[in-house]
Amino acid sequence: MSETEQLAYVRYQDDLRYQASLVESNYGLGLREGREAGIVEGRVEGRLEGESKLLKRLLERRFGALPAWATEKLSCASEQTLDAWGEAVLTASTLEAVFNTDAFH
Repeated sequence: MSETEQLAYVRYQDDLRYQASLVESNYGLGLREGREAGIVEGRVEGRLEGESKLLKRLLERRFGALPAWATEKLSCASEQTLDAWGEAVLTASTLEAVFNTDAFH
């Protein structure tokens, strides 16, 4: 190989290393962001599950065994809705009154 070809080859290798480092840094950043997003999502889901579980226990203590419709509502509720139901359990006279969504919209 001539000296010109050798220099071109060295530049080519340097360029490949540089491109590989860019891909690696971007890929690593994407993984880190994805992992962090997953952690946040897991915490939100865990908090919702905990709130739902606590509210279920409070409702069962106050009104007895819950019907399937109430358990289903608890499992699908947003954090805001669970908070509203959690407050309603303190004053509602019936299970149905706790889940009266008209009072929360």
